[in-house]
Amino acid sequence: MSISMKSKPRCRSGRVALAVCLLGLGLAAPAAVQDVGTLINTLQNLGLSEAARASAARDIGIFGTDSNAAPQALIGALGNDPSAQVRSAAATALGAVRLQSASALQALISAMQSDGDAMVRAAAAAGLSMLGQDSNSAEQAVISVMQKDSSPMVRAAAAGALGLVNIDMPSATAALISVLGNDRGPEVRVAAAQGLGKIGEPAGGAVQALQNAQSQDSDPGVRAAAAKAIQMITNTQWGIQAMRMRTRSRIMMVFVMVSLLPASPSMAQGPSCYVTPGMEKTFVSVRELDQDSNPLGEIGSGWLKLGEQVPVNSRTGNIVINYQLASSDKGIQTDPQDCSNGRVITVP
Repeated sequence: MSISMKSKPRCRSGRVALAVCLLGLGLAAPAAVQDVGTLINTLQNLGLSEAARASAARDIGIFGTDSNAAPQALIGALGNDPSAQVRSAAATALGAVRLQSASALQALISAMQSDGDAMVRAAAAAGLSMLGQDSNSAEQAVISVMQKDSSPMVRAAAAGALGLVNIDMPSATAALISVLGNDRGPEVRVAAAQGLGKIGEPAGGAVQALQNAQSQDSDPGVRAAAAKAIQMITNTQWGIQAMRMRTRSRIMMVFVMVSLLPASPSMAQGPSCYVTPGMEKTFVSVRELDQDSNPLGEIGSGWLKLGEQVPVNSRTGNIVINYQLASSDKGIQTDPQDCSNGRVITVP
């Protein structure tokens, strides 16, 4: 069946209000009733496990929006923690806190450009896209990383971020067109096409390049992404969706970030389940459900190659998967799936 998008419950900002809302949604987490100061102490305590510190960073990103100390703690962890897992969690959490400050922006740019671990650099690019702070320095840094980083994962993350952090539409569009036509990594070309789609109508100059990619690229995922981007740029209704995607994507983490970070200390022993494509390269979006199968929100999304298994951490153990095969333009939604005990879920 076609993908059915149900409205997502919204929680007000503020630690107490957010905690109460999450409890009502069935997402009760230990951090929801903890003082942010306790989370900061956990994050900064190098005597604790990296899983515990990473989980604290993640929860600071959720519950630390009203804390003046939270952003500085995350900036410190991003720059100094010896664990790449913790630095990655700090990067995405810093973006989620959405602190409009030069220090947060510069910390993410620096990590994206120079951290020795590709996972951290990619997380920093995602953090920039969530930060909601457009700047010339961020845009130019993202373009440079998208073009030059040695890791396809990082280049793809930067391409995805560029569709959200740009303030110079022609410059961003030109950079994404170049990557779409020249990058050797198909996942990077997919992200470039998606970035152009997120820009929407202002990326009208990219239509010819996208049409070339749709008809000539050797990768079916790139061809599918290019076709969708063309629709989002040229069609009014898709253009509205592009604007919504720009807003929604600022608070969305891709699989490469989320699946590597335990959602809570209790999950540090292993993922709740795994998702793998059963036929060909597939785009999947995993949404968590409560025990009554009501949607709670997206856990992660991204392209999976045939044979690839992505770990998923679910608090409730109940998920639904939207997926689209690379060779198809039709979205499918599964029935609710049991995501527990390391179960492997194959789609389709």
